[in-house]
Parts: sequence; C-alpha cells; structure tokens
Amino acid sequence: MQKLLKTKHLAGALLAILLIASIIGGQSAFVSTAKADNITVTWSSYGSYNWTCPDGVTSIALKGWGAGAGGRNGVGSGLTSSGGGGGAFSQSTLSVTPGVTYLVHIGQGGVSATNGGDTDFETPSFTVLVLAKGGLKGSDWTFGGYGGDAASGTGDLKYSGGRGGDCSIMPGNGYGGGAAGDSGNGQDGQSGGAGNDGGGHGGIPPSTSSIAPGGGGYGGYNSGAGGYGADGEIILSYAPPCNYLFTYSAGSHGSLSGNTSQTVSCGGNGTAVTAVPDTCYHFTQWSDTSTQNPRLDDNASGNISVTASFALTSYSFNYSAGSHGSLSGNTSQTVSCGGNGTAVTAVPDTCYHFTQWSDASTDNPRQDGNASASLSVIASFALTSYSLNYSAGSHGSLTGNTSQTVSCGSNGTAVTAIPDTCYHFTQWSDSYTVNPRQDNHITGNLTLTALFVITDYSLTYESGGNGYIDGNLSQTVSCGGNGTAVTAIPDWGYLFSHWNDLSEVNPRQDSNITTDRSYTAYFVGEPIVLTVAIIGNGTTSPAPGEWATTIGTSVDLAAIPGTGYDFSAWSGDVANYLNADTYITMTGNETVTATFTPTPPTTPKDLMLMCFTLIVSIGLALAGAYFPFFFLPASVAWILLGAEFTKAWSSWFIICIMIGIIMIALFFLAAAGAFKGKRKMR
Repeated sequence: MQKLLKTKHLAGALLAILLIASIIGGQSAFVSTAKADNITVTWSSYGSYNWTCPDGVTSIALKGWGAGAGGRNGVGSGLTSSGGGGGAFSQSTLSVTPGVTYLVHIGQGGVSATNGGDTDFETPSFTVLVLAKGGLKGSDWTFGGYGGDAASGTGDLKYSGGRGGDCSIMPGNGYGGGAAGDSGNGQDGQSGGAGNDGGGHGGIPPSTSSIAPGGGGYGGYNSGAGGYGADGEIILSYAPPCNYLFTYSAGSHGSLSGNTSQTVSCGGNGTAVTAVPDTCYHFTQWSDTSTQNPRLDDNASGNISVTASFALTSYSFNYSAGSHGSLSGNTSQTVSCGGNGTAVTAVPDTCYHFTQWSDASTDNPRQDGNASASLSVIASFALTSYSLNYSAGSHGSLTGNTSQTVSCGSNGTAVTAIPDTCYHFTQWSDSYTVNPRQDNHITGNLTLTALFVITDYSLTYESGGNGYIDGNLSQTVSCGGNGTAVTAIPDWGYLFSHWNDLSEVNPRQDSNITTDRSYTAYFVGEPIVLTVAIIGNGTTSPAPGEWATTIGTSVDLAAIPGTGYDFSAWSGDVANYLNADTYITMTGNETVTATFTPTPPTTPKDLMLMCFTLIVSIGLALAGAYFPFFFLPASVAWILLGAEFTKAWSSWFIICIMIGIIMIALFFLAAAGAFKGKRKMR
C-alpha cells in the first residue's frame, strides 16, 4: 500500500522519502524532524509503536487522523457502489513525563467494504489521551459510509470525517469521504469529485488508493473493486529541552565523592557532591565561597564550575563535668592532627551514675585518639533509678506490675507468667525459670520477656493380639492439634472389635489433643457357622443343627447309628470321612453330614458261613495242642476272616473276636500242657 505525505517544502519531501524507506525496510513507520526549534515525529503507516519521552520534555502537541473506510465493490450493470467514510481528526496539547514510554496505534485503512481503524495515543497503563475514530463502510452498496465521529473521539479539538458518496448510475459517483482536518470536518464524497474540506480528499475513481491520511475509498464501478481507505496518522511535536553543565573539582589535600560532571536540565537539580579532605586536613570552602558540604546545586539556570579548598588541621580537646559529678585527668588538651589525647574519667557523686558525654559517647574513662577534629565535651550524670520491664511473649500473659521503677538497691514486686490454653511457660528471656519471679536488690535495669511454647502430647497405639496397627503408632501432637489416622487390621480369622476406650471407629484419627493418650485395639475371632446334618437313622455329637464357632477352631464329631442302622461315612471337609469319630478344622462356614445305612438281614448263606467258621475254630483249637506252630497264625487269620464275614452284624462281629481270643488262650494252655507232658516222659 502506497502512503503519501503532504509536502510544501523540501523538508516535507525528505520526510516522505524517509517514511517510504522505513516501510520498505520493515521498520517502524514514523519520521522525526526538527523545524523552527521544534522536534516533530510522524507515524503514517498502520501498526503499533512506542515513543519514549526524552529528558527535559514535559509537554507535546499531537494531531491524529483515523483511517478511512474501504469503498464497496461494484455490482455491475454500469453502477458505481457507495464510497467509504473518511477518518476523524483529533488534536491535543498533552503533559508528558520524561523517560515514560507511550503507546501509538495507527488505524488501518479499510479494504473493500471494511471500516477504517481508530488511531490513538495511550499511556503505558492504556489510558487513551488522544483518539481519532476511523471512517465507516457503506451500510450497503447504495449508501455511502459515515465519516469517523468526532464526538466519539478524545482531544481538545475534534472534527468528523466526510461521508462517502452514494451509489448512482451516473459515472463518477461513489467517491470516498474526505478525512477531517485541523480546520473543519471532511468533505462528503459526491458526484464528479472528492471531498476536499478539512483534511482533504477521499478516493477518486479509478485509483484504488485514497488521499492520506484518513481518506475513504471510492465505490467500485461496474464490477470493479472498491478503493482502499487510507491509513491513519499521528504527528507529534515538542520543543527541545535545555541543559547546563555542573563541574566540580578538588584542590590540594582532598578529593570529591559523587558525580563531578553533571548535565542538568533547565530548572532541574543536580546530585550531591562531597568534599573529602585528606588525613589531617579539613575542607574550608568552594571557590564560589560556598561552605556547603556536601553540596547540592538545584534549580539549574546556568553552568557551574567550582573547586573545593582544604587546609591543615590542629585540634583542642576540652572536657568538663556536668552536675553531680567530677572529672579526673587533664581536662584541656592540645593535640596534633592524628595524635592521641590522655585519659579523662567521669566520677559520679553518690547515688548518681555517669550517663554519657555530650557527643553521645559512653566511654568512661575516655581517651580520644587519632585526632581529626576539635573536641569539647561535657560528662553528664543522672540520679540512679532502675526500670523493671516485664512482657509476655506469644501465647501467654502476665499478672502483676509489669513496668516498675525501683530505687538503687531496692526490691521489685512479683510478676507471674500465665500461659494460654495449650501452652506452658518455659523461662524468662534471661534463662531464669522461677515463676512467679521477684527481682531484689536492684542494681541495674531489667527488661525481660516470658517465653511460652505449645504443649505437645503423645498418642500411642498398640494391638491387643490377633492383629496389628497400620499407621504411625507413636505420634507427637501439639495441643489442640490432630493426630494422623491409624487402622486396626485383624489377623486372618479375626475381626476388629473395639479400642480400649470402647470406640469402634476404625480407622481412627484423634483430634483436639489436650492430654497424653494410649489406645489398644482388641480383635475377636470371626464368627462362622458349622451345620451338622444326618441321612438315615442316627444322631451326632454335636447334635444336628447350626453351631456358632470361629475360624481356626477344631470341632470333634461323632456319628451314633440308630437301631438297625450302621454308620456309613461323613461328607464335608472332615479329617477322616470313614471314621464315625473324627473332627473338622473350621476355615469358614462348613456343613458336614453323617450318613447311616440299614443293617442287612441274616441269610442262609450267612448261617452256613457262621457254622463253618465255628467248626473250623474248634478244629483249630484241638489241633493247637499238637501243632502249636500252626495254631497261632490260624487264630489270627480267623479273627480277620471272621470279622470280614460278620462285619454286617455287630453281634456276630463281637462273637468272632471273642472266639479268636479264646483260641489264643487255648493255644497257650495247650502249649503249656504239651511242654509239661514231655518233661514227665523224660
């Protein structure tokens, strides 16, 4: 986008060249010039810029134009669309602060049927000091856009931009509105020409550009594009500041501290400069007879150049005593520069004490050395009385007289340190731990503070067995504070029951602690149910039904068949399901069932087997007397076989066992008889 600068002189032409160069180079689009002892800065391209107020500048003059709106594109059929409105003008004289960076915003010219941007000048905190409104686009292709509104702007002097021309079938209509100027509102765009009042012309077909700054774009003809609005512009000018030079130098036997070469604005103040004499010399005056030291020159109205003068120093030391005391030593001394005086002692009267010398020194005796200035001092004395001041530190208070004045050697009165709730007294600031305290035989001032600390309490947690505690088992908690949560965790087969304070809360977190506390968690076995059932005729121990017990318990079981029934087996997780007497170890809810079956009836086959067994038994008993080696194994075999054949009938089973025992007894009798007979035969 081409930007034009209005020029009447060679300097104006130069500004235009600089502006075009800055745009091509991508730099900030502003130009700074000096005319008639004033400095002028111009920003004429859309964008945001900064301007830092130079030293010594406190007032500026500022002119601003809002950007022009773009004209609407042509709609064909030989018609010319509406033109864009011109930018408004605002002007102010502003007070500014040196060193502060101000914000500059240049409004962007509208393209086809867009509004022109606002132009403003702001403080660093975004307070708008000058605002020139941009022109508006046409409401449609028939009616030209309004110019920037002066009433909506900010400034001492404000004018509105010209309105864009309306659409017409006549060639040349739809011109852009002219920008406002510093002498009036902008000219409205009209048939046959452009607005030219105030700030200048708007766009004139067929050029797509508008007169800068702030001209509105013309309306497009036929199917052509509408003209662009011109960017806004700000012109800032100010008078250059004036400066003076303050120069300071040191004569022989001294030096200066501070800035010795200062550039100061007109009416401004310099900074302090101090004349520093060499050892054994002293400052006398400046070359302009001023004796100010340090020296600070203000309200600059001309250049200053001065020299500090110094002279050799000799000193006198004079000492005297005030009321209620005396001095010992040489009270009037002449001392060479850098030399030492002799000691002087201030001696107080009875019940008085030395306070200080008139130069605030409290040395006693005092001996002034390395003389660098004359000295005349008086020793002061005061009646001795002492103050006893007591105060309470945080979290406590005192009872008693906390501010006491006590004569030398007298006694104070008792003061008691009272701690706040949850705190306790520890000591006084002099490490004394007696409370209440009464200070006696006072020989000096006392300033004491009672110290308090928060009281800590212990929280301990333990298990009563069959479980453990998860969390911090031994806690130290400040009074009124809260402990951390602990959880009682039971072993397998157990449940948490309660704490020793009967609380059943788990996890538990104790709060608002005001005493030491100790808690024990108790656990109980987990309750479960053993269900005992039967099938058939019989009973059990424990009897059929549901029995409460706990996990890990071993329960003895016994199956007792009824008349005509035999025990068959247990079902469930018993130790031996074939034994009538067994047990079960509880690991949860369990169900056991004892099964009983009817005793089978005696058959002819069984009777024959029993008779055969009896005959064999008798035969084995008779044969045992002569064949003892055969009888014993035969008897054992009988017991086993007889039991096997008769196990269905318990009575026969018992008979068979008894027969077997008798057979063994007969064996031993027969064997004994045979052995005795053989001895007789011998």
